[in-house]
Amino acid sequence: MNKYEAIVPISRSEAEGVIRRDQTGDIPLTLIRLAYYEPDWRWVQDLCISLSNHKDKWVRRACATCFGHLARIHGKIEREKINPVLMRLLDDPDVAGFAQDSLNDLDIFLK
Repeated sequence: MNKYEAIVPISRSEAEGVIRRDQTGDIPLTLIRLAYYEPDWRWVQDLCISLSNHKDKWVRRACATCFGHLARIHGKIEREKINPVLMRLLDDPDVAGFAQDSLNDLDIFLK
């Protein structure tokens, strides 16, 4: 059974602490919270790029998902940076569906 967790803001320093401690179970929600509320979308994008090779599939899935959220919420993303990442994630059987969803989001939400 999945547990619903509200998506609430998180400070950059708190998020950096979660990531620095490699709290794998907490990183996915942290990334989603950043994608929703962090005004510096470029920082979130680059953070997701850097974590897109993480050993944990849920972190990689969150990274792929966040690219779509950034496009939807901010209407901006650097496609030249994230397209190669999403193409690589399409080859990851644990993440492929999430990467495809984000590619679809980019097509919908970016002009």
